[in-house]
Parts: sequence; structure tokens; C-alpha cells
Amino acid sequence: MLEICLARDYIISFLTIKTGNSPGALANATINDFNIVSSDTNTRYRVMLIPDHKCGVAGPAPVTLDAELYKQLDSYLRYIHPQFGPSRENKIFLTNDGKAFENGTLSKRLPEFWARSGVRPDLRVTTTNLKVDCD
Repeated sequence: MLEICLARDYIISFLTIKTGNSPGALANATINDFNIVSSDTNTRYRVMLIPDHKCGVAGPAPVTLDAELYKQLDSYLRYIHPQFGPSRENKIFLTNDGKAFENGTLSKRLPEFWARSGVRPDLRVTTTNLKVDCD
């Protein structure tokens, strides 16, 4: 179970770092959202729209996927996601017992993954400080 949770946390961290999306949008991303991504033939990017998120009044949150990110997320959904066990949840990211993350808990995956990596253990990397440092 540890390996599949590490793989999940890697994908969550990679998505957060590359796209800058909020953890709430990623926590609410569904398999259906991934299956209906739109493609831009000019840029070769795909966009997954997440309608259920904190700022949903402004419309769906766009998660832009380059070819590498799309392939990794596709592989995760094909090979790793099913290992979380039978789930009635349609969410992309599940807890180790196969349930959707509760509000506010997916954001803990990035700092925990960062700490486990051993890269700059003196820094606590969070989604908030990534956004602040990049703005």
C-alpha cells in the first residue's frame, strides 16, 4: 500500500507544481473529468475542467496537462488507481482506504511527499508557498 500511496502523492505533487492548481480542485477531480479533457492541436496541451472547486462561481478550474503530465495521469488511472480497491468514488485521488479525500486534507500530500523525498528537509513546501513564490 505504501508504494501506491507514494505514487499517488508523486502525481499530486507533480500536478500541483506544474499547474499551480489548488488542492481543492485536484481533490474534486473525477475520472469523468479526465476522460473528457479537451485538446488544443496547436499547443498539444490538454485541459481538464474541474467544475467542483472553491471558486466554482467563476466556472470550472482548468488543469492544463502537457504530454508528459497527461501520460503520467493516464498511467496512474490505469494501473495504480484500481489498486486502492473497489470504490464507489469517482474521484481521481483516493485515500489508502479507497475513499475520497475530505475537504482540506489533499493539501497535506505535497508537504509530506516533499519531506519523504529528502530534498531540502529544512524547507516545508506547501501549495500555498508555491503559489506565493510564483506570483
